[in-house]
Amino acid sequence: MSERQYVYKISELPLTPMTADETLKARFLLGKDSMLSFLDNPPNTIFDIHDHECEQYFMVFEGSVDFIIDGKEVHIEAGDVAYFPGGVSHGGKTVTGFKGMDIFCPAREPHVERMIKYGTMPNEDGVYPKI
Repeated sequence: MSERQYVYKISELPLTPMTADETLKARFLLGKDSMLSFLDNPPNTIFDIHDHECEQYFMVFEGSVDFIIDGKEVHIEAGDVAYFPGGVSHGGKTVTGFKGMDIFCPAREPHVERMIKYGTMPNEDGVYPKI
């Protein structure tokens, strides 16, 4: 058994593939009732319109994203934060590429399933595998 981990370096969280071709990846930090997703997406990345039951907060640290949120076009750039209530459709495209972070409450199940599939889940002490 390892010692409980409370502090993480983002760059040391394992990359989990987000797409079938494994070109897009995220670094997840999984909590009991929430999940953080650290993103570094290249230019021209497309996010299909989708919705989910969990709440989502989306922050952009560098670059920008053109979103469609509940049918409305919205430009989000570095320094902006967006909130998507559960069940609200959203998706878009980044022309510039972007670095950002999602917060999901509760954790988004398809992302947890990806973590299990790719072996990037933390152990019971919150320690992530070194991949």
